[in-house]
Amino acid sequence: MRREVFFLAYHLSWGVEEILGLPTEERWHYLRQLTEQLESEQDEIAAARRR
Repeated sequence: MRREVFFLAYHLSWGVEEILGLPTEERWHYLRQLTEQLESEQDEIAAARRR
């Protein structure tokens, strides 16, 4: 749980109370969405470096 809170707080600048106030499914949705976005950005960076 602490890692989830840190991840969302760090990347989205949300407060702990705001994050803990989210229903679990909604919090997981944001975690998945943010993870997918960061992975996509990393893939784009890696592809650009190969050019």
